[in-house]
Amino acid sequence: SWYFIDKTGKELDTYEYTYEDAGNFSCGLAWVEKDHIWHCIDKSGKKHFEASFELAEDFVDGLAKVTDRNRQYYVDTNGKKISKDYNNIGIFIEGFALAMDNDQIFYIDKTGKELPILKYTEGNNFKNGFAQVVRDQKLFFIDKTGKEIPGGGYNRARDFSDGLAAVVDKEGEMYCIDRTGKKIF
Repeated sequence: SWYFIDKTGKELDTYEYTYEDAGNFSCGLAWVEKDHIWHCIDKSGKKHFEASFELAEDFVDGLAKVTDRNRQYYVDTNGKKISKDYNNIGIFIEGFALAMDNDQIFYIDKTGKELPILKYTEGNNFKNGFAQVVRDQKLFFIDKTGKEIPGGGYNRARDFSDGLAAVVDKEGEMYCIDRTGKKIF
């Protein structure tokens, strides 16, 4: 069983007192598991909102990833759903979370809006302003508007660093490109 204590070690009078599991307080809220269902409580121990979930992760920047009926989405600190549900959804990195649904990937921002992107089957998180995505077993880079940078169709690629990315093209030639897709060396 889990319960909460304050900084002095005093037990807090929390909702139903003990839990099967508990998350950390973040944004003044914590997730607690009771009877295999996750609920959100505030620091006074009261339920913060009525929604409950199969799984819930700690709040980060006012958002928490939850699972309901084997579908994942984000809620805000009031329990309001801010994204549609997906088979799988990642954490926010550089303002976007990578989500997957029906063998297609999506990038969503913190308002739940999806980037307008072409159909990709795989993708990585954004790093230094770009994400690597896969279509037809070839690598492409997209920017934070969802636009592909010119070139693309690489066999292998490294993330951008200091404005350059190392790539290997379909002929096996390795070189660096800049943020516009221009071959540098």
